[in-house]
Amino acid sequence: LRPDRRLEAVRNLVTRLLEESLRSRPGAPEKQIEELRNRALGRLRAGRQALLDLPREPLNDGDDRALHEFRIAGKKLRYTMEFYESLFPARLATRMRLLKRVQDCLGEAHDLSDFRRRILDMAPGMESPGHAAARTACGRLAARVEDRRRKKLKPFSGFIRAIEHPGFLPVSTTLPANSEEPSTGAPSPPLT
Repeated sequence: LRPDRRLEAVRNLVTRLLEESLRSRPGAPEKQIEELRNRALGRLRAGRQALLDLPREPLNDGDDRALHEFRIAGKKLRYTMEFYESLFPARLATRMRLLKRVQDCLGEAHDLSDFRRRILDMAPGMESPGHAAARTACGRLAARVEDRRRKKLKPFSGFIRAIEHPGFLPVSTTLPANSEEPSTGAPSPPLT
């Protein structure tokens, strides 16, 4: 199975086992669900904090290594969200889409950076006078690729603001009446 299918299969199995376990036990399954939500929130908060703890300066400068670390931390948070999505269905779905867009943006920027690096690596082999036009073309192409990379990274600061927003994750494990998701007490973050 593909990794995304494996994750979905595991998530479905855990949800089914949890539901069967709760149905088979006398007592208040709401309390058990609330305990599970509390544990889930702890893991979600830890994943979000891992993103927020990354140094901002290299991210703001577009440093490839820092952006890659942010992408990996975001991917881990998104996978955690996917695992616990059934506990907070409406709230986590929109956040997972945001993190997916962040990862796509950073992945494309990384690919463009690699492409630019490869173009510039070709230029030293073109030192002879007969290759002047080719060297110039490589320089221009590398500049265009870098411009495109910068454009890809433009929405990144908005993504960070959305993740930093207090309403990014649920803050409560109790469900308000007639609602599928917990009340956060904070407005939802802007999803760019």
